[in-house]
Amino acid sequence: MTGTAYSAEHGRLVIALATASRIDGPYTVQPDPIVADTNNSPSVSVLDSHLFQDHDGRVYFLWKRDSNQRTGTNGSIRIREMNSSGRAFLPGSVERVILDNAVGGWERNLAEAPWMIRRGGYYY
Repeated sequence: MTGTAYSAEHGRLVIALATASRIDGPYTVQPDPIVADTNNSPSVSVLDSHLFQDHDGRVYFLWKRDSNQRTGTNGSIRIREMNSSGRAFLPGSVERVILDNAVGGWERNLAEAPWMIRRGGYYY
């Protein structure tokens, strides 16, 4: 399970990962965030996380990097592959931007709430 919370240590929103042996818990939250933006601005946060398991069993972590309109940074949706335990990123995997809302528009440089499904040969 994933969740977003304010981190006093990081000074912004971060994403935590919690695990349990059963769907109904009890859950244990990992001591360090799974994602905490490295930008030094406290107004850039990460949130809206989603775990996606592909047809081949590989697991991916998607999240939103919030925009910082004061510095002109655009919101984006990012993805990174998890290891086989689903409790950490796969060694050697890299964070990739799959949507960068650089065009502005009605959400004013925001990209919101990623969710991924696969149907046939397409990812939505």
